[in-house]
Amino acid sequence: MLWLKMDGAHWGWGATAQRCQGVIARNDVLGAARANPGLYGRARIWIDVGRDDPFRSADTELSRRLPQARFHLRAGGHDISYLNAHMTQILGFYADALARCR
Repeated sequence: MLWLKMDGAHWGWGATAQRCQGVIARNDVLGAARANPGLYGRARIWIDVGRDDPFRSADTELSRRLPQARFHLRAGGHDISYLNAHMTQILGFYADALARCR
């Protein structure tokens, strides 16, 4: 997860803060990068975030911790219209990355 701060209000399904913390603890890619900067090795990584995205600050920090990441900050939020606007570039990046795997 890429929340710097989490509480139940961020989740539309009314989760408790404790439940959210459990989700973060199990899926914390930013925490993993903080603990072990070389964890992701030479993996090709695309980080794409909108200026109004609630994940923006965490995504920005993650990109600083992963020098191999391609970081893109653009207008928009964290919604399907943002994803649709950039899907071709995102999928192209990962298609190329997968094609290079051997």
